[in-house]
Amino acid sequence: MNLTQAFKIAVKSIAAKKARSALTMLGVIIGLAAVIIGEVIFGKVFRNFALKMLAVAIGAILYYLVYQVVIWLGLNTDDMKLITALIVAAFLAIPYWKGKYAHVKVPAGSANAGAKTGGDQDA
Repeated sequence: MNLTQAFKIAVKSIAAKKARSALTMLGVIIGLAAVIIGEVIFGKVFRNFALKMLAVAIGAILYYLVYQVVIWLGLNTDDMKLITALIVAAFLAIPYWKGKYAHVKVPAGSANAGAKTGGDQDA
C-alpha cells in the first residue's frame, strides 16, 4: 500500500463517520488546550508529576469555564474554532506578557538587592 492509497482510505473513513471524527478532534483540542493552559499557569509552581497532572486538570476546568462564558455571551457557535484558537493563543502569550510587563523592582537598600543584581551573596 502506498501513501496515496492510505490517504484515500483515511479520507473515506473520516467522511463515513463524521460525528466520531468531529468528537475525536474536539477531544484532542480540549486535551491540548488543557495541557497548555495548565503548564502556562502552574508550570513554575508545580514540580512533580502528580501536581503537573493536577495543573492539567485545572487547565481543562479553566478552558471549559472560558468556553461556557463564550456561549453564555451569545457569540456565534459556528466560530468556536476561532474562539478556541484565540483562547489557547492568549494563554500561550501569558508568559511573554509576564516577562515584559511584570517587572519586580527591588529597592536598593533591600536584602534581596544583591541577589537580583548578581552581587556577593553569603552562602
